[in-house]
Amino acid sequence: EVTGGANDDENAFVNRFDDILSIDFETAENDTVAAWAKEVLALSPSHSAKIRQKADSLDVKVAKGDNMNEILRKIGHAMQAEERAASEQASKGE
Repeated sequence: EVTGGANDDENAFVNRFDDILSIDFETAENDTVAAWAKEVLALSPSHSAKIRQKADSLDVKVAKGDNMNEILRKIGHAMQAEERAASEQASKGE
C-alpha cells in the first residue's frame, strides 16, 4: 500500500542515521553498518583505502585481521565517543 508520494518516502530516509548514539555497532547487521557508512561517511565497504584513512583520522586502532565492516564498526564507536564528549562539554557550558 502506498500512502505518500516520492517526496515523503525520500524524506523518511534522509535522516535515518542522524542520531549516531542510537546505533548499536556491536549488534547491527553488516548491511546496516554499510548503509550507515554510505549515508554518513559517503563510503562503501569496497573503499578500503578511504576507510583506513578515516580510521586513522579518528585514531582508531585497526587489527591485522579486521575486515572493512569491522573497521567501520570501530569508526562508528569512535564517532559515538566524540559525540558523547561533545554533548558532555555542551552540558558543562550551560
